[in-house]
Amino acid sequence: MTQLEKLTLPLLVTRSVVTFPFSQVPIDAGRPFSIEAINQSRSEYDSYLFVVSQKDVETDQPNIKDLYRVGTLCRIVSFSEQKDTYRIRVSATKRVAFNDIHLERGTYVANGTVLEDFIQNTQEAEIIRKNILHQLDTSKGWFRSLPADVFRRLITGGNTSLSELSDVLAYYLEFSNQKKQLLLEETRLETRGMMILEIISSIQEEAEIEKRIQESIQKSTSKNQRDYILREKMRAIKEELGEIDEGEEDTLEKLENNPYPEHIKAKIKAELKRYEMMPQASLEASLIKNYIDIMMAIPWYQKTEDNDDLAEAERILDEDHYGLDQVKKRIIEYLAVKKMTGNLKAPIL
Repeated sequence: MTQLEKLTLPLLVTRSVVTFPFSQVPIDAGRPFSIEAINQSRSEYDSYLFVVSQKDVETDQPNIKDLYRVGTLCRIVSFSEQKDTYRIRVSATKRVAFNDIHLERGTYVANGTVLEDFIQNTQEAEIIRKNILHQLDTSKGWFRSLPADVFRRLITGGNTSLSELSDVLAYYLEFSNQKKQLLLEETRLETRGMMILEIISSIQEEAEIEKRIQESIQKSTSKNQRDYILREKMRAIKEELGEIDEGEEDTLEKLENNPYPEHIKAKIKAELKRYEMMPQASLEASLIKNYIDIMMAIPWYQKTEDNDDLAEAERILDEDHYGLDQVKKRIIEYLAVKKMTGNLKAPIL
């Protein structure tokens, strides 16, 4: 790590933006200390200032301990004032390590040391650089957050330095601010390049998964559309033959709108498909329809409350059945035992 120079400048604190060299970054500033930093930069420091990200984006009034210790040296290249906010664009040029951060005249001010990138192994750095360019060229459709003009600038001629490649991609690619900050703090180019390759690999993997999901959804949608069209054609043919049965739709609607057991629903749907494929005048179609009607009529989910009034039960038995005294007596005994024990388990009548 090479130290170039020490500077003292206003410090602009961002919530969720990590700036990198080789990039022009739009920033909206609304907090009083941020507005004051911009004012002092423009009036006293020829539009130069430091930019640093805060650790927690939810913190509205960050303390010094809430700020990272590495940021960038920037210059304001455009400025506009809106209601209660400033909108600026800064050009980031160098990494800076902050030796001291303090409050002064209503804003943060930092003493910073400019950091230089360095290479330990030139051959390794060159291999990493070429790998990054190759990944960009072969997977350009997957980096949607990378503007087209920036993409062309990076790959045209294949001469972009590893320093520029890693910093520009670190700014534009979508991943966590914590990882971006780690990249900003890394000055060894081989290490930074490997981190970028890992991030590119992760983005490619996510893109592949998303592609498979979309293809699966598309296949499912296509199958559903095909099935719908075929069913409509079959319905039209049956209407022409005078074989349309409105009861099929009623059966399906009743099946879906009531809590039939799942295995019963599956069985009835399977039988309905068989029924749809057969001429309605056939004997087998009549048998299947009768089977479906019986299955639908069975009280799979309906319940009734038991009447435990033995006198009423005896009255109904005498009224509906002549004779059979022993049978009726046995039934009453069964009901009496059930009433006393509350248990349905008993010998078969």
